[in-house]
Amino acid sequence: MGRKLGRTAEEKREAKNIANREWHRRNPEAAKKWRVNNPEKRKASSRRSNLLRHYSLTIDQFDAILESQGRVCAICAGEAGPKGFAVDHDHSTGTVRGILCMPCNTALGMMKDNPARLIAAANYLKGHT
Repeated sequence: MGRKLGRTAEEKREAKNIANREWHRRNPEAAKKWRVNNPEKRKASSRRSNLLRHYSLTIDQFDAILESQGRVCAICAGEAGPKGFAVDHDHSTGTVRGILCMPCNTALGMMKDNPARLIAAANYLKGHT
């Protein structure tokens, strides 16, 4: 029987996550103090974990997509608003399509990501302006 000499990166990451959760459970006051005293680090950590968890993107990958778009919204070419940019993705496959401003991302969602509905809305606006 062979002996496994080391853990994979995924196993190491999971062990670290378990240890972190356990530390936070045992030290709630210290964890709260750190969050209060380190708002920028907390924000960066949350952004990093949300991109990975929801879209399987690293910050470098997010930045590369945004850079390929000229650091503007892929639809309206607008700058980021106060809440930053949103990751646009296909809800059925999870595939990332691009980076959008919040209003454009919300509009796509409200139109159910349906091209025919978006074209109909554009035609409606053309006829009523």
